[in-house]
Amino acid sequence: MNIWRRDPKSNYSIVLGHRGAMGTAPENTFAGFKEALKYNTGMIEVDVHLSKDKKLIVIHKEEVSNTTDGEGMVGELDSKYIKSLDAGIKFSKGFKNERVPFLEEVFDFVKDKDVKLNVEIKNGPIVYEGIEEKVSYLIDEYGYYDKVIVSSFDHYVLKRMKEANERIHTGLLYGCSIIDIQEYALKLGVAAVNPHYFWASVGLIEKMHEADIAVITWVINEHSEFEEYSKRGADFIGTDYPDRMDGFKNN
Repeated sequence: MNIWRRDPKSNYSIVLGHRGAMGTAPENTFAGFKEALKYNTGMIEVDVHLSKDKKLIVIHKEEVSNTTDGEGMVGELDSKYIKSLDAGIKFSKGFKNERVPFLEEVFDFVKDKDVKLNVEIKNGPIVYEGIEEKVSYLIDEYGYYDKVIVSSFDHYVLKRMKEANERIHTGLLYGCSIIDIQEYALKLGVAAVNPHYFWASVGLIEKMHEADIAVITWVINEHSEFEEYSKRGADFIGTDYPDRMDGFKNN
């Protein structure tokens, strides 16, 4: 069975910490990752951009001022400058001096931890030429074929990831209705579809599971909705608040 599917005997979906635990700690930081792991989190989602000097930078927006005390576009900035920025102060003074991680550092962080990573490659509106090869190389270097799934809203990224290394698992991110989604997912060779929860109907989940494709949905922040989508059969459910979902049992 697909390794990204939850145990069919389980009553609950696996908790995915969206950007770590962005509801209670700065997003895409080690403080957020540590916060997520205090609770029942089986996967952490991170966002990846490429700096001017071709370092894989873990940050959500292409503009660093969104979450740090710096200015400029990630793709136009040197990684040394990005590393000097405070990625915690805008969230709270209690998180002052949190730093923007490199993806390699996140890989090191999870090395001895029982948690998977959902690496979302950002490739729009800024296009990062060669980012797929950089991520592929890192996954291969660490041997994280069963620990990392690569997702993107840019579906050409997923195609290029499989071309770079067919062993890498990919997830189809989308926030709309897609015609013949099962056929489309099979054509792209993805291990999972990652729809906004609005589109994660019982029928969609059943259709994906018929093809042994996992369903990783986002973002649910209420306990009651988490329970509802667990009953529907979602394999992973993304949340900004892993602490609110701590009563659910992961596989």
